Amino acid sequence: MPSGIMSKLQLFLLSMFAPFWILAQVNHVFGVEDAEVIGLVKAPGFVTMGKSGSVSWKIDIPENGYYNLRIKHRTPGGSKAQSLIKNRDTIDIGFAMTKDWGEFLQPFYFVKGSNKVGIIPDWGDMDIAWIKIEPASPALSISPHNQRFIKDSKNDLVYKIDNFNQKITGVFIDATPVEYAVSAYPFQESAVLLTIPSAHLMDMETGNKKLRVLFNHDTLQGKIEISATSKPYDLVIMAPYVEHGSSVLMRLPSGKYLMIDTGKDWVRDKFIIPILEHHHIDTIQTLFITHYHGDHDSDDKGMKIRNNFHVRQFIDYNTYPTGYEWELDGVTIKILNSFADGTEENTRSLVLKITYKGFTYMHSGDSYAMNEEQILKRFPGDIKANVFLANHHFHGSVLPEYLIKTDPDIVIVQAQEAIYARSAFMEDYKLKSEKILNERRQYPVETLIPLETGAVVIRVNSAGDWNYQTIEDQLKMRVKDFEKNRN
Repeated sequence: MPSGIMSKLQLFLLSMFAPFWILAQVNHVFGVEDAEVIGLVKAPGFVTMGKSGSVSWKIDIPENGYYNLRIKHRTPGGSKAQSLIKNRDTIDIGFAMTKDWGEFLQPFYFVKGSNKVGIIPDWGDMDIAWIKIEPASPALSISPHNQRFIKDSKNDLVYKIDNFNQKITGVFIDATPVEYAVSAYPFQESAVLLTIPSAHLMDMETGNKKLRVLFNHDTLQGKIEISATSKPYDLVIMAPYVEHGSSVLMRLPSGKYLMIDTGKDWVRDKFIIPILEHHHIDTIQTLFITHYHGDHDSDDKGMKIRNNFHVRQFIDYNTYPTGYEWELDGVTIKILNSFADGTEENTRSLVLKITYKGFTYMHSGDSYAMNEEQILKRFPGDIKANVFLANHHFHGSVLPEYLIKTDPDIVIVQAQEAIYARSAFMEDYKLKSEKILNERRQYPVETLIPLETGAVVIRVNSAGDWNYQTIEDQLKMRVKDFEKNRN
């Protein structure tokens, strides 16, 4: 019998034992007429997602493995997050805003035989026309690509590996095998965490090394710089894990400290204040609050930090206008977005460009694509950055053209696990920005998510002399060149 054609007997048996399902083949398109639809509005060729109900199919998969799931959708009212049902698993996924029909595309692991695939509304308010499953060969990846190990700090090296079910069979630094541990990454089925304990690195010679991670059929490579201690750097930037929110700390060339946002109140108390105290910091020279949402100002307008850490200067989105530029303790700061540029709290958020000897850090607050479009028009030659802190945690709208022109070496995303279900991250950034940038660049963009591998520490002397590392255990980390009175 030709592929994809069922006999009348098969259709009869199927209708008897699975009246709402249709067993299907890979590489076929399956519309809503093939699906079980519960509690959704059904129109010719599509269903409309409300606040409840479901649409689901059963797909016959020939072999265990990863397959691309394509979903044709129409999402005119803004990006949406819904729940994907994959057999017994429920996985949050994101759909980008579309003017007409668009396609969701992402690889997932399916088992041989019949697989249930469905969508349950979370945010609702979108249309689904069809799904298609096709074989995929997803590329393995490692984060971070480059790492530092400083012996007198004794921090384990932690990597997030997108292994897509391939087993790690060995880890080498240059030609030397090293001990390692592998643990599940709880927020993505395609990933694991690889830890190289510091004890196994202490006796290695200092210098630049090549990291190799071996799998059944592939090898990933990275770089590790091993040093006995870290020389003092003029500017040190620290972006810790803060769940959903933002807080960034800086030790300026003058030796004074700057903070941008304070995170949620519990994040401030659990992470930010202990980090400050662990590094003997009792005074913040300058505190910026980009805007007044609780995940940025701790729901107290930064007052606990202002009172407990003797803040000398407080700046918010009303202090200076867009375009204002000034010198602050050795760095140059320019405001690219402020209160007058928005219509609500997020779009009024401060966007800051901080420059030191040719090195640029861009702090995007909770700005949206509309702000990025305005900045691009107003400051077209002034947005190149070495480090870009993701606007609105890549949860809101993103303008790929802006990110491409920013052309950052590092993108930092302070976010929680919901990031993997946000189209701003998965589509606008990963597919439409990062992928295009990497096709043009000699070295790939390093996307660092503190949720995955811990606090990001960046050390800067100039545009030609800077480096970075990630530290997973941020409550125990000791960054000596971040400490008060380090010299």
